[in-house]
Amino acid sequence: MKTEEFTLSESEDAATFRENIKGWVSKSGRFFGDTESSERLARYDGCTHIRCECGELTEKTWTRCAECREKGRHERWLQKPVGEWDGEGIIFSEILNDYLDADEVADKEEEFGPLDLVICDPIKLGHIDDEHLADELCLEDGHADLPTHVADAVEALNIELDKMKPVTWCSGRYRVMSEEDSTPSISK
Repeated sequence: MKTEEFTLSESEDAATFRENIKGWVSKSGRFFGDTESSERLARYDGCTHIRCECGELTEKTWTRCAECREKGRHERWLQKPVGEWDGEGIIFSEILNDYLDADEVADKEEEFGPLDLVICDPIKLGHIDDEHLADELCLEDGHADLPTHVADAVEALNIELDKMKPVTWCSGRYRVMSEEDSTPSISK
């Protein structure tokens, strides 16, 4: 099994300055020239890890270490307005990056601690109208003159679609109040 080499951007072998071609060449052999940003670009190309703003090391595909990313994610979560969850719908845990129902929340909080929960918005199937059918039929005026029995069937379908429960959920803009909050919750 091949182990990946560990190289920081400031390491000597991340990049070299070559006289015969006059410019910076990364460890991987790419030439970056001799401009003001060439050394920085060559070093980044040749490294495997960089330093986070806190000083910790992180893979170069990230600009911040895992701890700083988590802290930033939590701060963004705290900026969301607080809403009231009725316990009926689905909620999203930003900690677990997963959707949960009311039965799962207590178990997951016991296992992982606070979950940074976001109230989800339901997504239902949309109505079908004559414009949709006109698009399917490529009619220029945007309206399909449907036979009565088809128009009645479309209307019946739309009534049934209104009765349906959500088909999926998406993370909403309100979060569930946490122990860190001192503000009262608002109705969504």
